[in-house]
Amino acid sequence: MKPRWFVPLVAAAFAALGSVSHGTEPAAAVKLMPLADRVRIEIGGKLFSEYLLAAAPRPYFDPILAGDGTVMTQDRPADHLHHHSLWFGHGAVNGHDFWREIAGTGRIVPDGVPETTSGAVGTLRTRDRWVAADGKLVCTDEVMVRVQPVAAGRMLDYDITLHALPDAPLTFGDSKEGTMALRVAPWMTLPGPGAAKGATPGAGRIVLSTGLKDNATWGKAGDWCDFYAPHDGKVLGVAMFNHPANPRHPTRWMVRGYGLFAAGPFGAHDFDAKEPEHSGDFTIPAGGSATFRYRFFFHEDDTAAAEVAARYQDYAAGK
Repeated sequence: MKPRWFVPLVAAAFAALGSVSHGTEPAAAVKLMPLADRVRIEIGGKLFSEYLLAAAPRPYFDPILAGDGTVMTQDRPADHLHHHSLWFGHGAVNGHDFWREIAGTGRIVPDGVPETTSGAVGTLRTRDRWVAADGKLVCTDEVMVRVQPVAAGRMLDYDITLHALPDAPLTFGDSKEGTMALRVAPWMTLPGPGAAKGATPGAGRIVLSTGLKDNATWGKAGDWCDFYAPHDGKVLGVAMFNHPANPRHPTRWMVRGYGLFAAGPFGAHDFDAKEPEHSGDFTIPAGGSATFRYRFFFHEDDTAAAEVAARYQDYAAGK
């Protein structure tokens, strides 16, 4: 049985989850169902994912399923127990670690009841409190998620607005440990030496928007990155899009052959020792905010056949 983290600050909110109204949806629509400790998301009456509110020190989506039921992600792999399928976090936030899960690291705590709507596009809205190990509030956020089926795939949009406290600036430090992240399923990892760190090698490929491939993509900047592999007679993949309006666009990518797949907008020196120390630091002034937007495109076929580049242009154009 997996360990469970229970967050007292939101216990009262969980009891009220069942009172959220969703309406009636056709069978092909996206349906979101708040439960006691999670939000279940179905597409066409079948599970797509669950948003887990109290299973770890931060909320996350697990699993993510393709249209045929193939599991596209993994939670708590043996090599990195703090990798949680699909999540947001960072290793240096005003000096506090909201990435790893060891003594002294922080928690991202849901603040109140997630708001959901169901329909052709399903939505989930939530707010969180970023709390240091000593109980001090570091910052808050607002998250908006949209889920929709598309031809030959599914899309999940993840928008997060980070709020500095009124009396203190908020600095996301120069670190590769972050930030908008996904851990791909073992069958999608790179083959041979690309798997690294004892992870099970797969038959995957990594493609960056600039044309770089596989291990050469680590720490490099690009508009989007795609991870795909053959599986049970077909090819499946997931591309992550970094919105052009994001700070630090195009983002650097913390993408590893063993399966970590993350946009790392706050890494600079940590990715490239030639960059000055702390040059990746990103500070939001006291009382200010910053918004980051991402799209995950879970697709059939490889990068070219799935027209990932064209899909990114659609996203950049607001489609």
